Amino acid sequence: MMYMIVLHMIISITNESEWTRLEIRQLHYFMAVCEEMHFTKAAEKIGVSQPTLSQQIRALEDELHMPLFDRIGKKISLTEAGELLLRNAEAIMDTLQNVKDSIADLRQVHGGKIRVGIMPSDLDYRITQLVVDFHRDFPQVKLMVIASIDILRQVLESEVDIGVGTNVPETDRIVSIPLCTEEYVLTVSANHPLAGRTTIDIQELRDVPMIIYPEGFMGRELVEEAVRRHGFRLHSILETSSATSIINLVREGLGATVNASKTISNHGGEIVSIRIKLLLSYTGMLVVSLLVFVLTAGLFTIAATGDIHSLRDFYKVHYQLNPLTEQEESIFLELKYMAKNDPDGLLDINLLKDYDFKLKTVRAGLYVRKEDSQVFESGTFNQPALHRHLPPYDLNNYRIRNTFNIGERFYAYAKYDFRFADGTKGSVFVIRERSPFGEVTRRLLPVLIVALIGVIVVANLLLYRWITRSVVRPLDKLRHSAERIQEGNLQFSLDLRSKDEIGQLNEAFENMRKRLQESVRLRLQDEENRKELISNISHDLRTPITNIKGYIEGIRDGVADTPEKMDKYVNIIYTKAVDLDRLVDELFLYSKLDLNQVPFTFDRVDIVRFLDDCIDELHYAMEEKGIALQWNERPDRGIPVMADLEKLKRTVLNIIGNAQHFMDKPEKRIAVSVQASTERVTVEIRDNGMGISAEDMPHIFDRFYRAERSRNSAKGGSGLGLAIARQIIEGHGGRIWAESVPGEGTSLFFTLKRTLEEGGLVSHDGTHSHH
Repeated sequence: MMYMIVLHMIISITNESEWTRLEIRQLHYFMAVCEEMHFTKAAEKIGVSQPTLSQQIRALEDELHMPLFDRIGKKISLTEAGELLLRNAEAIMDTLQNVKDSIADLRQVHGGKIRVGIMPSDLDYRITQLVVDFHRDFPQVKLMVIASIDILRQVLESEVDIGVGTNVPETDRIVSIPLCTEEYVLTVSANHPLAGRTTIDIQELRDVPMIIYPEGFMGRELVEEAVRRHGFRLHSILETSSATSIINLVREGLGATVNASKTISNHGGEIVSIRIKLLLSYTGMLVVSLLVFVLTAGLFTIAATGDIHSLRDFYKVHYQLNPLTEQEESIFLELKYMAKNDPDGLLDINLLKDYDFKLKTVRAGLYVRKEDSQVFESGTFNQPALHRHLPPYDLNNYRIRNTFNIGERFYAYAKYDFRFADGTKGSVFVIRERSPFGEVTRRLLPVLIVALIGVIVVANLLLYRWITRSVVRPLDKLRHSAERIQEGNLQFSLDLRSKDEIGQLNEAFENMRKRLQESVRLRLQDEENRKELISNISHDLRTPITNIKGYIEGIRDGVADTPEKMDKYVNIIYTKAVDLDRLVDELFLYSKLDLNQVPFTFDRVDIVRFLDDCIDELHYAMEEKGIALQWNERPDRGIPVMADLEKLKRTVLNIIGNAQHFMDKPEKRIAVSVQASTERVTVEIRDNGMGISAEDMPHIFDRFYRAERSRNSAKGGSGLGLAIARQIIEGHGGRIWAESVPGEGTSLFFTLKRTLEEGGLVSHDGTHSHH
């Protein structure tokens, strides 16, 4: 974020011929006089002497060439110019105060937005606590965290306000603050041969299969840069951008990795989701079984007692479907005894009220009838239609206990039918209102038991299906995939929908399959290249050797019978031997570059001066061949880069030497251009030759590839020049490519990293600190 502080403000006012400047201090003096309309009082208020104030106002009037006050004795008044200046001065002061307030808010972090760029590998663990702490301290500031692998460019181009990165180069446009320094460690599985070691020599990494980040990730570049200084490159067998996948693959023994120690420690203790699934499934089974057991016990209780609150009386009831409690049953037996021995006593209303009172205390009620008329009805029921729902007379008393419904209300009863002394029929009822759920439960109990058993079975099936779908089936699919690979079939792909450890294993397996497929493709391609290489080397070696052999035989047979012929034969033999020696040297150099056995010695090189020297060196040789070698776009000042001077010169000479073989215009031209960005320098070498066809363009950097199919040494070189150039530029951390229009010419481009000089832009630092 850019914080701009206004230290001195100048207002420009124009008149007919010139610009004048007013200082804020003078405006303060002017506004103080306007407020007091008295010079002495204004001077006392702002803390200056009256002569000083008068002098400043007079200087202000002189600069404006107009009076601001009318002075009449000791009284003063504003002129029209003074009134105009006062209105604008007030607006200026208000604006200035707003600016100061806004800057104060920014200083105190009361508002605003900060954009932070950070590498993806750090986003998972390094930034989280920092963000939490920052939000706790500055809740009003909006924080945007952006993942990127190009932190420096985003900071320089103001895409982010703050960048958190590794190995940040020093420049004159940014300020780097060290955040922390961490070590990179080698991580292997427990059964790896290096597992018991505490330290190893970096040369021991030469042949260790590595699982690392893809190219372009800073963690990869740091490690590659470290091993490159020791003359080799890592043996990468698998690349993935996921730190979690790297750790899991290393844990499974597929290879080793070199990564930040913080990354390793943050991923080493992750919980395995398969165990969680198994734990959850069996916990679920236990919980479901317990719930089913409790529910079943509750249903049995309700079925037996009609009330969940009667659980404590479950083992005390005399009958499975007894509608009354013990106290109610005791009162009923007394009434039954009376009905047998003194039936007319049940016509005593006072006696019936006493029994009803006893029943009310246990939430029951009494009802007595004689024939079709009601003798007594307890006030507990409050059911006008009660007599219509009572059972008919049964003087045999076969069924004295039962239930009935009145609308939504459910009742249980015990009754006894008898005859009064006059022979009329009578009944005595002890009735208790029950929950209808108890009756429904009694009726549906078999169905509920079957349903509960079904719930247990379905729950088991669902849990089994879950485990099968999420664990067993993916593992089975992975096993079939491994069997297909074992049979040599790599033409398939795995479904990578899952995000748990099974999904990560599938992702790693799929990456391995792709790498194996790519490895097979490269092996077949290498076999074809090997055959072609042997053919090309045989041809290119046989041609000069055959020529040398022929001329030597001519000398031996006496064909060169004059000193002139002898000199000619010897010169031709020497030229062919030089060509042969150059071919062997190029082949040897390419082989060493390909195997990363050529050390690079990087120095700070001014690319503009370097290309000046190359053009001067080749100028006359090109001129003899009728080729104009010159600058097209030359920077006005030097641009420093980090380069191996000898190998960079070989690259330029190879590109120019390759271009001169394919010039077909009367006016042959080769032009050199340099374009610089904040981080890289792009060099272009353009010719106006015959161009390269679209068919040949993808292969021009392949070894021994020549667009001229006859491999005539007079037309084209060995086919190694551009291949060597590519190896050298890639060894510099740059890129090389070509663009061509057939019939018009070809442009070859390569890039180099910029470095720092006075006024430069980008530096390369050997430290591995986070900034």
